[in-house]
Amino acid sequence: MAESGSKAGAGIAVIIPARNAEPWIERAVASALAQPETSEVVVVDDGSTDRTAVVARDLADHNSRVIYLRPSEAPRGAGAARNLGVRACQSPILCFLDADDFLLPLAFSRAVLELTEQSVDVVLSRITILRDGTGRWEEGRNHDPAPLLTEDWLTALCRGHVGVPVCSALLRRTAFDHVGGFDETLALGQDLALWLKLACNSTAALSKGPHPVAVYLRHRKNRSEISGPEPVQAGVWACVHAWRWARSEPRAAHRARALMRGAGVRQRQLAIRAIRGDKWAGARALDNARIEPRLLTNLGFWSGSWAFSG
Repeated sequence: MAESGSKAGAGIAVIIPARNAEPWIERAVASALAQPETSEVVVVDDGSTDRTAVVARDLADHNSRVIYLRPSEAPRGAGAARNLGVRACQSPILCFLDADDFLLPLAFSRAVLELTEQSVDVVLSRITILRDGTGRWEEGRNHDPAPLLTEDWLTALCRGHVGVPVCSALLRRTAFDHVGGFDETLALGQDLALWLKLACNSTAALSKGPHPVAVYLRHRKNRSEISGPEPVQAGVWACVHAWRWARSEPRAAHRARALMRGAGVRQRQLAIRAIRGDKWAGARALDNARIEPRLLTNLGFWSGSWAFSG
């Protein structure tokens, strides 16, 4: 399927969920096609109402490596779109790229080597984050995943101080399939739930490449700009869903308590916000406790710490 110029056997599929992404989708696809290791670019149109479909179809018509999909039941969210994109591709290595982000030259060159040479499931690389200021892109800053991998990465994710932007990772499809992909029942926190499940029994490494591999754009139209207690609430349920998965997965069951502690720490943060007068946080904390009582009966909630053995 790969055209001339792609590296035989590299087999990277770049999965791009797109909803009303007309201003950015052509750049995202072009940046993926520019990588020599890319064998497939799958654009999943999640119910766009602008000209995203027109642009993406044209790209697919002119390049055999581009696959355009628009499910009839869209919109269903980025997680469902990414899962569909994975099912439609054949490559053994996956890269998830949001439609408003783009890859930089030689984005995969070092990470692919480390993915194979170190026999790991996930390789994380540095990326640049740009924020839309007053009509212009402000100077970017680098996101460095190194702190996540200085210890057990499940512990670091449960602590919640370091995230994993999807465009910073290359991962084996076998590892993705093993954890069931993105949790489509979550409105927010699908990315975190995926990384938590992967961290239960998958190995990860840091790319030693000297340069950022992608640009992650932050602007008013994307969900990375959500503030207040909502991201905390999303973190609660990402941890809970990963915990439920781990309890039924023999190779991950021993990590279940760490996941519930991570959920408890975030539930405690909502409770503190409620005590300080945030009614939204209070309502969510009460709903959480009603649906999953263990959020109030674990050490993470009572101590505000994830750092317990087991």
